Amino acid sequence: MEVTFCYLLRLDGSGLRPRLPHATARPDLRALVRSNDLARWRAELVNDFERPIFERYPEIQTIKEELLEAGAGYAAMSGSGSAVFGVFEDEDKATAAAEDARRQGHRVWQGGAF
Repeated sequence: MEVTFCYLLRLDGSGLRPRLPHATARPDLRALVRSNDLARWRAELVNDFERPIFERYPEIQTIKEELLEAGAGYAAMSGSGSAVFGVFEDEDKATAAAEDARRQGHRVWQGGAF
């Protein structure tokens, strides 16, 4: 399987104080990522900062949704919100999503398959 990353949108995260999640059972992150199962990633790989960031900056949630609609098998906000990325199995869909994001004025980095 080839996976392509498309990073979008840098933000100034000053002043954000997201609520930390309660301790819950978490999947084995290493096994989850190594599975290369993007459906499993969508179900189990969660960034707890997304909810409070999306509430304050809904445009970030929109970007994530646009990546998924463009064919990303997985999309998420990195860390505390410096970027939004999509993982694509189809390089043409990744390129089209990157070009669309550029047209919208976002800074984009598109990596190759690994």
